[in-house]
Amino acid sequence: MDVLASGTVISAKNKPIEFKLGPENDYIKVILNFEITDDKDKQRIDGKVIDKRTLEVTFTAIVKSLSGVWTEEPLSLGLFNYRKLYLNIHVFIQGKDDPTLLHYTFYLGEQNTPPSSLGCEISK
Repeated sequence: MDVLASGTVISAKNKPIEFKLGPENDYIKVILNFEITDDKDKQRIDGKVIDKRTLEVTFTAIVKSLSGVWTEEPLSLGLFNYRKLYLNIHVFIQGKDDPTLLHYTFYLGEQNTPPSSLGCEISK
């Protein structure tokens, strides 16, 4: 896999974090939400396709720890320039009204064969 983008983002008061990948006429928007639970059985990752170019991902986890929470394997999101798009994260949140510290890496995987009509689209 190749790294498409990597970095760190801090959001105010646990607000959603949005990424727009690609040029204006052929992009993917990924919206990340983070929710806190005290019940380890309610930890999960939910994805919602808003439209062909927008994906909303909600991470529900127990995050009041010094080590934070992370994805153990890259998440498959869709296609970017006819290649599989993946996301790996490591997030730190101490409380509901605290800032979110997010380390992220978007990866490009194998070529989609045959290519779809759109260079960038969200998986369903």
